[in-house]
Amino acid sequence: SSGSSRQCTGVQEEAVRRSRARRNGGRCRAPGLHTQHYTGAAMNLKRTESDWQGLVNEYLVCKKKLESKKEGLLILSKELDTCQQEKDQYKLMANQLRERHQALKKKYRELIDGDPSVPPEKRKQVNLAQLLIETRERNKQL
Repeated sequence: SSGSSRQCTGVQEEAVRRSRARRNGGRCRAPGLHTQHYTGAAMNLKRTESDWQGLVNEYLVCKKKLESKKEGLLILSKELDTCQQEKDQYKLMANQLRERHQALKKKYRELIDGDPSVPPEKRKQVNLAQLLIETRERNKQL
């Protein structure tokens, strides 16, 4: 009776092993561990210790990879912040230039359409000279 229950347990373990192998795509996750009936307890203990050491090593490798990726994300995050700040500065500069251009354009129109008593060709010369002087002054201020 004792021998038949042991045999039944071995058959059950073999069935479990095959079922696990089917779920893992035919690959056994712990090769050699299911052969404990044939190799003895001492060999099984050695294998288990070896498997444990392999898992610890794999964990350490994964931990290092994660740390490296974390550092990479921090670097990318800082770079993104810098790029966003530069973008905001360029937008501000573009708006300032646009406003300045509109103001110069308005000033130019006022000078061209200025005093009707001055003949048109003289008006243009005076207006352009005045505009050039004002533009140079503004450039010096920048």
